[in-house]
Amino acid sequence: MPFFLVIAISSAITYTVQKKGGAVKSFEMFSLQDRFGNACIAYFAYRDKMIWPSGLAVYYPHPESVGSRSAVLALVPLIAISVLSVCMWRRWAYFPVGWFWYLGTLIPVIGIVQAGSQAYADRYTYVPLTGIAIIAAWGTHPGPVTTVHGTCP
Repeated sequence: MPFFLVIAISSAITYTVQKKGGAVKSFEMFSLQDRFGNACIAYFAYRDKMIWPSGLAVYYPHPESVGSRSAVLALVPLIAISVLSVCMWRRWAYFPVGWFWYLGTLIPVIGIVQAGSQAYADRYTYVPLTGIAIIAAWGTHPGPVTTVHGTCP
């Protein structure tokens, strides 16, 4: 929970500074639907670039529009993984910790509040990808899985 408080404070500071600097884009430039759709897609783009870092660029242009189909195809797995991770809390506590770390720490830079004209930026992933690393590291541990209530068989 303290991390979510830090995320909220960081988001507020980022928004204030970017707005004063003129970097926050209006909804005329990028609609809320396009921002949300691009954010859903970006969650997987960041993860994919961690797994296979190809096609890296300094600047990823924001698409003219994000199709509803593409946004839904990205949103459904985000919701499914989130629900699954909550269900796995007692057995594999590392999974929801890592997953919600990843989702939460990307919130300030995922593009719902658009600062700049990029679709996403690799430089924002250093802290968020720690969550995916937590899942990978603990998920491949050969020993018994320790949970909130002790050791699982």
